[in-house]
Amino acid sequence: MTDSLSVPTSFWVISILAHLWNAMGCFQWFVEYGYYANPASHEALPEAMRERYDSQASWIYIIFAVAVLGGPRASIGLLLEKAWGDQVFLISLIAVIILHGYSMVATNYIEKLGISSVIMPIIVILIAA
Repeated sequence: MTDSLSVPTSFWVISILAHLWNAMGCFQWFVEYGYYANPASHEALPEAMRERYDSQASWIYIIFAVAVLGGPRASIGLLLEKAWGDQVFLISLIAVIILHGYSMVATNYIEKLGISSVIMPIIVILIAA
């Protein structure tokens, strides 16, 4: 194991920012799952978003959970300087690519929500990579 004092400051800054980014992903999963699971919240959504949730395969929420819940675990591993952190980040990245790749290719939500709906998924994939 490396001496924590010899690790550059940039490592700590990037690790903490990664952890905060991944915590926001967890929050987003809970929000989206809430819209999907709670009928009142679901009905309050605009029609295009309701259609997106209704047409989405249920297994996608499992992939979404792996992507966003793996991220904080991996960033904690990174902060603790554990080798398994890299492996968990890789699993999370694969889940992110499956999640957003499926959404962009296999569904018609780009047609419903417009081309601007792919900006955030692309940013998420780039940050995950």
